[in-house]
Amino acid sequence: MWEQGYQLQVNCHRSMFKKGKAWNDVPDDDLQCFCEPFLDPEPYHCAKDGGVCTCPSGNVFYGNKFKAGTSNIATFMEMLD
Repeated sequence: MWEQGYQLQVNCHRSMFKKGKAWNDVPDDDLQCFCEPFLDPEPYHCAKDGGVCTCPSGNVFYGNKFKAGTSNIATFMEMLD
């Protein structure tokens, strides 16, 4: 059970996350973090790579900044693909 007002802060960097994809081939500038608060299931962008993601009582996801094969910023669901 999370304490009310608890905030998770995670350094948004590849070294903080288990490798789920071939991130060695992706430059740091091409990665990002999303926060998924426990009380509000709608994830939102919380930091670019190298920044600090403040996430109130939730999960932080790390992945590709751009939608595959484009220069468009990926949404949360596109980042998971």
